[in-house]
Amino acid sequence: MGAGAFPAGVGPAGADPLPVPFGATPPRNRTPPAALLFDGASQDFLLDPATGLYREINPVDQQVALALLVNLGSITSAPEVGAPFRSILRITPSTKTEATRMAQDALADLVQQQLIQVVTVEVDVYFEGGFAVAVQYRNLVTQQTPTFSLPQGSFTGM
Repeated sequence: MGAGAFPAGVGPAGADPLPVPFGATPPRNRTPPAALLFDGASQDFLLDPATGLYREINPVDQQVALALLVNLGSITSAPEVGAPFRSILRITPSTKTEATRMAQDALADLVQQQLIQVVTVEVDVYFEGGFAVAVQYRNLVTQQTPTFSLPQGSFTGM
């Protein structure tokens, strides 16, 4: 006789099979999303409150968000990803032009790959200091035209 429930030679000696818990359901079969929605305000990936799962986003839209949200050169493994908005330290008459150029440069690779087409770049300069950028673009994969706003890092029109 074996050391467990199995007789010697039939199963692994001394190891019993795990019982199925009462009322247990099999694990859900869930395909992971292609890309996760990154929230610029909280600097975290958002959860869907109804399901408790991460919210999905199109990979092209995620690339746009990361290209505009990430500070240029801050990712060691991808130093070319991001926009240098934080290098604007003072609001001057050229701030709108400078921020527009920075947004277009950050998205240039996606435009060159024909994944997006930049529609408009709007820069609002605040009287008390600071600025906000809103980039409206055409996602050439999904054919949608969302607007991505900084510094809060939110999408509208999706």
